[in-house]
Amino acid sequence: MTGHVSQLEDVKYKDTQIVFVSKAGTETSYRLEAEIDHDCDNGVDHYNVGTIKFFHNNKRNKMVDITVIDVEK
Repeated sequence: MTGHVSQLEDVKYKDTQIVFVSKAGTETSYRLEAEIDHDCDNGVDHYNVGTIKFFHNNKRNKMVDITVIDVEK
């Protein structure tokens, strides 16, 4: 993997993380966008993932199901 690596501590209030993936030797590319919210309640940091968008070759792919698992539930 190449590129910039962000830490959760870098999220001030709300941030959008974008991950680009390309398959070697092909024209296929993917982009995953995720909104991350940061909240500090009584000195405890909480991070939540909001809207997730998936793009295939720069086109929004609404047929892909992305599931987020909340380990606290």
